[in-house]
Amino acid sequence: MNNDRYLFRGIATLPVGVSVTKKKNVWVYGGINLTKLKPYIIGCPEGKNYIETVPVIPETVGQWTGLIDKNGVRIFEGDKVRILNYNAKFERCDPDFDCRIFNVEWNRYTWAFKNELICMPLSDYDIHDGTPFEIQVIGSIHDHLLGGKQCQ
Repeated sequence: MNNDRYLFRGIATLPVGVSVTKKKNVWVYGGINLTKLKPYIIGCPEGKNYIETVPVIPETVGQWTGLIDKNGVRIFEGDKVRILNYNAKFERCDPDFDCRIFNVEWNRYTWAFKNELICMPLSDYDIHDGTPFEIQVIGSIHDHLLGGKQCQ
């Protein structure tokens, strides 16, 4: 079993100690530790040989879904994605609403793509006809905490 499946991320609440960034309000990735109901991400900063424990904003913690997008970007809980080849048509839909954009969230029993109209199981293919989805991560529901920067 691959332990990468249990990868988490969150937005740091304090400057990331001796790591590369030395900034707060950045994504940090690794394992998760809940101490007194406050989450910490535990991981090794990229290119370093030490482990760091970083407190994160609780509502920003998200688990990797196990999927990657068309550009090789991991898809996490809380991401906003666009399914480029999703062609569903809805009669009562506002013409300005892009039904190809979804939030990724846990939906009681499984990961799901969800927007105002649809909630469907998270998959890298269309469950109706087997067509592979072209998924692209376009941001996060928490981008406002990063000053509008995307989660890449």
